[in-house]
Amino acid sequence: MKNQQIHDQEKKICHLEKVQAQKNLYLEERVQVLQQQNEDLVARIDRHLTVSRQLSEENANLQEYVEKETNEKKRLSRNNEELLWLLQTSPHLSPSSSPIHRAFFPGPDIPPYPYSPGPGTPTHSCSPGPSPAPGTPTLRGSPAARSSPARIPNANTLPR
Repeated sequence: MKNQQIHDQEKKICHLEKVQAQKNLYLEERVQVLQQQNEDLVARIDRHLTVSRQLSEENANLQEYVEKETNEKKRLSRNNEELLWLLQTSPHLSPSSSPIHRAFFPGPDIPPYPYSPGPGTPTHSCSPGPSPAPGTPTLRGSPAARSSPARIPNANTLPR
């Protein structure tokens, strides 16, 4: 009987060793799978950190760009307001005296720009216009020169 008990216990021990060996194999395989998953997750974290750094840098660059554009927009707006103020306060710079304004908003008796002058009418002239008398300087382009010719005596006509 004692032999039978020893034999049964040896069978149990052998069976438990086999079960334990199977569990160890399963756990070793599971450890390898989990280690591989851990390595994959670490690699993903590294990639995400790299992308996050790049996005942070790009975000900072874009914020800087937006700030510069906003400042430029403000500067242009101030410049525009200043120019509008100058146009409104200066009689020589008023919009109604502008050639562009007159071209697009002519008086009631002038046809709007562009108009067709009719057949046979020259549309432009290549000649500079009448030349001034010799020795008479002119102030071309000034409002005074357009309204009345300026006469400045030359050195030959001055009294001695």
